[in-house]
Amino acid sequence: MFIGQWLCVPRRAVYDQCVEPIEEEPTGAEVTGGRAPVAADQQRKAYSSAEWGEKYRRVTVIYETFMKLTSMGDVTSVYRRPIWVNLPASELIVPASDAFYGIPASRNAILGYIGLLIHENAHQCFSKQENPQYCVDYSSVETAAITLMRMVEDTVTTSFVERSVLEVLSWCCSTASELSQQNAGRLAVMNTPRAPESLLELFKMEEIVALIVRMAHSKANLSPIEYPPIGEFAAGKKLQFLVDAAISSPLWAGPIIRYLHAVSVSYGEAKAGEIVARFIVACCQPDSLSALIAFLTTIVPFFCNVMRRSSVLIVLNNLRILLEWEQSNDQPINVRHFGLYPDAAIGVMYTDLFYAVLNESEKSVENGEVQIAMDLILAVSRLIEVTAPYPPPRREDLPGRLVKMQVRYAYKMMLQLAAMQRIALSMVSREHEMAISVFEEFRNTIFAFVYKQFSPQLRGYEKLFLVSFLTSCIQDASNLFGDSDDLVAWKYELTERVDKLNEVEEAQKESFLDAIQSMPLGKRPDQLAHSGVIGKGARHLQKVSLPTEDALHRAHVFLDAIRTTCLSNSRESNLEICKLVADVMTEALCHDALGGDFLFQDWDIEKDFVSRNVEISKRLDSSWISQGLMEVVAENPPCLWFMLPVIKAELATIMVKFENAVDKSRKPTEEMLERFDRWLYIVRTGDILSERFEIVMEMIPHVSCYEGFLLLIEIWRHFQRRGVSYNSIQAVHNAILKGEDARLHITMDGNTEMYRLILQKNIADLGHLFPML
Repeated sequence: MFIGQWLCVPRRAVYDQCVEPIEEEPTGAEVTGGRAPVAADQQRKAYSSAEWGEKYRRVTVIYETFMKLTSMGDVTSVYRRPIWVNLPASELIVPASDAFYGIPASRNAILGYIGLLIHENAHQCFSKQENPQYCVDYSSVETAAITLMRMVEDTVTTSFVERSVLEVLSWCCSTASELSQQNAGRLAVMNTPRAPESLLELFKMEEIVALIVRMAHSKANLSPIEYPPIGEFAAGKKLQFLVDAAISSPLWAGPIIRYLHAVSVSYGEAKAGEIVARFIVACCQPDSLSALIAFLTTIVPFFCNVMRRSSVLIVLNNLRILLEWEQSNDQPINVRHFGLYPDAAIGVMYTDLFYAVLNESEKSVENGEVQIAMDLILAVSRLIEVTAPYPPPRREDLPGRLVKMQVRYAYKMMLQLAAMQRIALSMVSREHEMAISVFEEFRNTIFAFVYKQFSPQLRGYEKLFLVSFLTSCIQDASNLFGDSDDLVAWKYELTERVDKLNEVEEAQKESFLDAIQSMPLGKRPDQLAHSGVIGKGARHLQKVSLPTEDALHRAHVFLDAIRTTCLSNSRESNLEICKLVADVMTEALCHDALGGDFLFQDWDIEKDFVSRNVEISKRLDSSWISQGLMEVVAENPPCLWFMLPVIKAELATIMVKFENAVDKSRKPTEEMLERFDRWLYIVRTGDILSERFEIVMEMIPHVSCYEGFLLLIEIWRHFQRRGVSYNSIQAVHNAILKGEDARLHITMDGNTEMYRLILQKNIADLGHLFPML
């Protein structure tokens, strides 16, 4: 039937479906109707070109070859005599394959041809079973039928267009019906059961058939919008009512199961899994499992992996629901009697689950699927929230419990939670407004979990969480906050070492004569110094890219979170957290033994090693997020004392700029004044420097660079006379934790001779400052 319909189509019509038509561009004359014959001539010439003639000849050859092959017989003649048995498999496959891919309009005819091959293969197979002396070799027909069926299967699986799938399904059913009619009563099939159930099971065993059946019963055919009754009892208490009715009333189980089947197919595999879970929870006796088995019988052919696989998000939500049910006072809920709380196994369970969450979140962020990552972070936050009951316990007979786990799992879980916090921060941007809420909710939940729900034996792990989160953000400061450099030394140590070795090897291979010949001798040395080719000019021409708006947004969110963490708890807790932040920042900025350099040596000795301090200052300038963290630490005195190596390096850099000014008689530049003002604000906020030194900021804009250097020397000597060490800072810190009033810095010395001399020299601008001495 398919072949006959297709053969009735004129070959020119088939050709028009296979070639691309030429789009004519109407000209102004064509619009007015004056040059229509010219356009027709152009089209006629285009179709008569050599290229289109070759396409027409190729389609004609495919058409005639396939028509010659299919005109050899029909279904009736197949069962009377062999038709295609004597032909090799290649001659049976190639014409059909060429027509299938080259002439899309012929696919119904090709399906009919494949059906004829299946009929002949079945007839020859049954004939050999009925008569062992039958010697016809039909392997070529069998090979051709299998190959062409795989071709159709691949096409349906890859494209999966609903119309094509339904056509293939209809053809499969018609072919199966014809096989049953043509071979009924034969000796080879007399003992074969012909019940519809057995044929259906054989039919569904083939994967492609199951795929086609699922497509035929897809959401498009059972849409809740087009069929409102499907969604009437599809969720909540109404769905649970149907599940209970199917279990308790066997007479009504049949129509209810059919309705639940329609709901599952309409909403997808997740809804089918939910219904199965409701059946499992509601079944109290073995006899009530019959309804569950009946429902699974209807669902498994459509969702082969139902309840066998699940997403990480579904596992998180289901685990949270089970823990909430266990704490509930609702009497009908029997889950609370199962003892589902993992207790001592919570460590290994949570660490394995959070490992999968981290992998899925990072993959989602890389692929641009930020909403999936936010859902996972929120699910973890809400699971952590219900891990231990809220104090006081909801039920009097349930004792309050604390989260207990082995130390190694507590350590690992804090690192995983810190990594999730960093991922939540990385998603903050203008495009995703909910990311800030996700970040804040996760942070608040984690701190409440660590402070209130951890066993007292595991206290102190909130510091591990904060250190891990802060360190991971500093490691990735360039991507997160737009800093020009990341602040972790070991991240670049290996790369720098390899680069230095490569430079040494290249220097050894370089020829001295080649280097001389490559020098641009057309300019004088002073011209080269200011040309931007060598020296400072080349560095000045390097433009530092400004951070993006999203990076600035993330930085403000990060600093606000750190400030809230450091200043919103008790005095003792705030001091401990701020000291932790100060230690992390000092180690990140100093990179080497300077992290323990708390002593101020004489300036004549110290300036010989000032390059190390300048390097620290450069790192601080390249990371404005570090300056924000220093302000946060300074807001909780005396924690800024733990960053004294950084304070010292910044002061040394400022003094070098004043001392090495080209014209020492000129006033300091705006950049020098702004740098010193920023430094003075930090040290005064952190209560490191006495308020008497604030007069320096009033004096320094009106004096020369040399006089400013002398004022800075007095500040340096003040720290030098104090002789602060890490142990003394730690002692004062411990005293403050005990509630004692302790301070590290001393008041300004009585020797103010240098200030008086400078004020007298600049009496016109600074005379009003004499009373402040």
